[in-house]
Amino acid sequence: MLNQQSTSKVYPAIKEKLRPVHLPAPEITKALAGLSADTAATYLCQCVVDEDFTRRGREKAALIWLAMGLLVWTALNVSWGSVGTLGWPLFLVGPLLISLAVWLTQRRFGPLRDNALTGLTQVILDVHERETLESLCEATALLNGGKRRWEVEIEIALRTTIARLLTRLSADDAALLANPIREFLRIAIADNRHTELTVAALLTLGSARDEIALPHAETLRASLVENVREAALEYIQELRGSA
Repeated sequence: MLNQQSTSKVYPAIKEKLRPVHLPAPEITKALAGLSADTAATYLCQCVVDEDFTRRGREKAALIWLAMGLLVWTALNVSWGSVGTLGWPLFLVGPLLISLAVWLTQRRFGPLRDNALTGLTQVILDVHERETLESLCEATALLNGGKRRWEVEIEIALRTTIARLLTRLSADDAALLANPIREFLRIAIADNRHTELTVAALLTLGSARDEIALPHAETLRASLVENVREAALEYIQELRGSA
């Protein structure tokens, strides 16, 4: 997802500053000093992606520890009469492994994610380069339906920014969009949770002659929201014109 700049030593340094503890907004601003809004947004989006990858790793580990705990506990229950004087310590192994699994599942995210999201609120309005689109789409997809109010607000800001960047694309730019961006836009059209993004996604994929979203566009022709309805019709007309 990261562009060539992110392979430098800058990204790991920023990540290490944001990882240990929750930071106040001024400290996050200081950590991003000297970066353009687009570069900062790219790095912060990657932090969100990295933290999600770490969380998934913890969830897999939790399942393994849970399975081991249940296996050990079951085995000791079955053979309780033969464990001898070490019976009680051994019997506690299963519950300890199960408790570890529960603890791992409760630690959904570390400070890195929250710090990155806070940083995004500081730079998102100044993002303007289309090269940042893929980073924004990937991070926004991971925020889909966040439970915390401020997280939902950040997701809305990200979707608004993506829509703004899409409206600046030419037909040639739209045709060259990477598959992860196209997939994000198709899902955005299907969800239709953010009107501005739905409209921009329909117009962009229409310009790109992307037919996969056609069933959803057909449905949105009956939308009660006028600009969504008009965008869906324009998308369909673009595809018919290219047939």
